[in-house]
Amino acid sequence: NAIARRRLADLSIVTPSGRVEIPHSQWAEREPQSTLRVATGEVGTYLLGAALRPRMLSLDGPAFNAYLKEEGLDGMLAARTAQGRLREASQERYSKYVKALVQVGQARTDAYSQALGYAAEIIPLANPYQLAVGDILQLRCLVDQAPASGLVVFAGGRSPSGARLQVQRLVADPEGVIALRLT
Repeated sequence: NAIARRRLADLSIVTPSGRVEIPHSQWAEREPQSTLRVATGEVGTYLLGAALRPRMLSLDGPAFNAYLKEEGLDGMLAARTAQGRLREASQERYSKYVKALVQVGQARTDAYSQALGYAAEIIPLANPYQLAVGDILQLRCLVDQAPASGLVVFAGGRSPSGARLQVQRLVADPEGVIALRLT
């Protein structure tokens, strides 16, 4: 869905020369998506980041339970079951943190590894543009800048032709690292 510009808490780009704030006027929202216009300069790997201000979400008990299951939050669902709270509604404060990598030209640079200081963040341990199909991409998952051991991560998306990729369910190790085979 399109995200309103007023929800942006941070909008920045890490270039081969460093991190720069992007003017919020370069963000546009038109259903069903948001778009961002940025001009690149030198060749290298660029990191784009967007942090959204928190929102409140309320769900009835069954809808919240379905959400927990869909998001892989099995421990929380088990606790609600054990406590007899499956019918209890929820109120949740949530934020979104978005990152994207862009490669300009052939030179690979290390912007991909930059932590942006967001409350939740995934950081590649190698430049994905240096990997090939079949390679393993390791990613460190952080929550409040600390490794998120046991975090469930779903990886998927679409191929260049638009076909859906099979969703992979990954669990972070004690150092917050997941290993994703590139297909």
